[in-house]
Amino acid sequence: LIVDFAREHEKQGWSREKSVREAGALRLRPILLTTLAIVLGTAIMVPDPVFGGLAISLIFGAVSSAVLTVFVVPLLYR
Repeated sequence: LIVDFAREHEKQGWSREKSVREAGALRLRPILLTTLAIVLGTAIMVPDPVFGGLAISLIFGAVSSAVLTVFVVPLLYR
């Protein structure tokens, strides 16, 4: 979605640098809220001996994908 937002801004005549920054700023809050919801919802499973490993991997997967989406994708597009 960040790339899509940036392309829409570029079609309106914005520079690539400014469009990437604006798209990242617009999508930052929804990405962080979704990641926080996954982390908090999964955190209750961490103490469980059977599903604890699954919960930990889900938490770290969500956090790492959020970091990649917020920082790496805009850098690669720019």
